[in-house]
Amino acid sequence: MVVLFNDVLPLAHGQVTLVSADDHDLVSHAEATTGQANGLCGAAVAGHLHLVIGTDTGDVPFRIELFDTEPVLDAAAPGPDAPWEDIVEVSFRPETDVVALVSTEGETDDLELPVADYRVRFCARGMDAAAIDDTVPSGEATRDRYALQLWPAPFAPDAVIRVSTRAAASWHHEATLTAEQRAARD
Repeated sequence: MVVLFNDVLPLAHGQVTLVSADDHDLVSHAEATTGQANGLCGAAVAGHLHLVIGTDTGDVPFRIELFDTEPVLDAAAPGPDAPWEDIVEVSFRPETDVVALVSTEGETDDLELPVADYRVRFCARGMDAAAIDDTVPSGEATRDRYALQLWPAPFAPDAVIRVSTRAAASWHHEATLTAEQRAARD
C-alpha cells in the first residue's frame, strides 16, 4: 500500500474533487452522481471523483491510499472501536498520470496516480456530527474523517456498502432523483 495523501483539507461548501490534472473544471453533485445509487462519491463524469464531506467549513482529516489488490473492508479505520460508518465504491479511470485533489477552498495537491482502471472505496466517519457542527474554526479538529482507497480493478457499477448516518442516506437519496424530481422539489 502507498499513501498518496494524509493531511487535513481546508473546506468550504463540504466538497472535494479528485480530477485528472489537465482538467480542473469541477462538476456539480448532480452531474457527478447521475445514474448512480450512491450520493457520496460521484464518478459519472470521466476523470472526476466528486466527494461529499460532512463538515461544510473547516479542516478535515483526509487520507488517500493506493493498493495492489482490494483492501480489507475497514482497513485504516479511525480506530478499533470506530469502524467506518459509511462506505461506497465506484469505478474510476484518471485521464492523466497526475490527479489533482481540489478542495472547495481552491487548494490543490497533485498526486501521482498511473492511468488505469481503479475501484475506489470512499469511507467516512462522523458525517452526522459534522453536519451539526457545520463550521469548525481553522486549526480546530472536526468530528468527521475520510479515506479514499484505490486498487486496480475492471469497471463495475457503483455500490453502497454501508450506510450508518442520516447525512449519507440523504445524499444517496439525492443521487437517485431525476432532474424533474429535483426541479419540482426546488
